[in-house]
Amino acid sequence: MSLIFPYTKGMLFQNALVGRDGQEGFAEPFRRAPVSTQQILHPEDYFSSLQPTRPALPGPRLPRGYKALVGGNMGEADHAILIEQFAGKEEAAAIAPHWRGSVYEVRENKKAGRAVLLYAVEWDSEESARRYFAFYKQAMGKKWKKLALRAETADSADGTGDDGRFELRRAGATVTSVEGLAPDEE
Repeated sequence: MSLIFPYTKGMLFQNALVGRDGQEGFAEPFRRAPVSTQQILHPEDYFSSLQPTRPALPGPRLPRGYKALVGGNMGEADHAILIEQFAGKEEAAAIAPHWRGSVYEVRENKKAGRAVLLYAVEWDSEESARRYFAFYKQAMGKKWKKLALRAETADSADGTGDDGRFELRRAGATVTSVEGLAPDEE
């Protein structure tokens, strides 16, 4: 999907613009660029100016020395690719269209030789978030050689993986993850 996305989905998006606005539709994305892959995948979201949400990142109490290294957001297309990679096209098609917004940040402590990923994604409903939470917990077990769960409930999972300790949570329609914590970090 990622390599052909601009061609296939971009063409369908452009067709929707031309279908609505005629020849003026060709110029529309230059006047008002789409703000997310969600708007390209669902032109009605572009027409209505639907904006992605920016859920709050989890706030672990990290020791001194951590600095933000990189951050940004992952769109609906990014989530579809992630889900397809670990669960297949059918699951990606079922979950990804319910995406509403996400943010991530990698914080690094050079002295400790450690990087921590903070990630939050919001879905259109608690049910969609539950489904994504279950998927993401399963994906963690697939992306690491070893995964050890320390504590688990319907809406949380704590444990260790190849990169250190992790905390996965679901609260309402939002799923958050902190990955790469040292054993003594919260």
